[in-house]
Amino acid sequence: MGRGKGPKGPFPLPKPHLYPLLREAHFAKAKCASRVMYRVVFLWMRERFFILQSKDKIQSTVHSPQSTVHMYDFLERERLLIGEEKLEKLKACKIFVVGVGGVGSWAVELLVRAGVGKIVIMDMDEVKASNANRQIHAMLSNVGKTKTDVMAERLLDINPDLELEAIPEHLEGVSVEGYLDVLMPDCVVDAIDEKQPKLALLKACVEKKIPVVSSMGAGNKLKPELVKVADISKSYGCPLARSIRKNLHKLGIKKGIQVVFSPEEMPEGSVLGEAEDERARRPVGSISFMPAIFGVYCASEAINLVLQR
Repeated sequence: MGRGKGPKGPFPLPKPHLYPLLREAHFAKAKCASRVMYRVVFLWMRERFFILQSKDKIQSTVHSPQSTVHMYDFLERERLLIGEEKLEKLKACKIFVVGVGGVGSWAVELLVRAGVGKIVIMDMDEVKASNANRQIHAMLSNVGKTKTDVMAERLLDINPDLELEAIPEHLEGVSVEGYLDVLMPDCVVDAIDEKQPKLALLKACVEKKIPVVSSMGAGNKLKPELVKVADISKSYGCPLARSIRKNLHKLGIKKGIQVVFSPEEMPEGSVLGEAEDERARRPVGSISFMPAIFGVYCASEAINLVLQR
């Protein structure tokens, strides 16, 4: 090693505090020089090892989940978009989501991710293998579990501060008004499949002047670009919307309900499945993205209704 020159290779030049030792090695006798040089190289390598070891420790600290738990603010980006005032309004509101299946499961998760602070979910069904193609909570590990339990665990993992009530029951017509009186929601998302409970819920919401968003049929659909949001009086081309509209007319209700619907006709080649029993409806075909899109529109409309109040 020449004076003033570092060794060849990837290592940096020795630190200045090692220079006296190098000079000592240069002027010492040959016998002593080898010992001094060994000491210099040893100190230099040990210093280099500790530097690399420290860098590894720093990287581990940065990537440790425990170091970021206390800084969990999942609404940081939304705050930039809508501001603190509207965000606080969402945190303070309560939304009642009836049905957490293909449409409702997506809708309620998006509501929670948007910062809604109080959620009530209702559904009596259990997760089935046939749900996995379109329901956000449906996975092999959840088959046989109650949908409300699985969804509740998922939502609280997104927002641990969420005020959540999970009701594993069927919404019966005679109890609709009672539920609304007790829960007093700021908005309702209707993702019910069955007509009678759906009609009872919509009627009660209109009579109590509670904003409601209702999902019409998402089955037998393949074209997301045809999905629309409108007052029920302006819906068209959807068999379920037509039936609900007709029955609401009999109850004296002609408008005042926002619905998510699609006028798309049943795709060619689609067929109905076989009913599980005599009382069950024949299942319709579905694909992953269509119920999800209906859920997106339901969540978006519910949030807009809350912020506009």
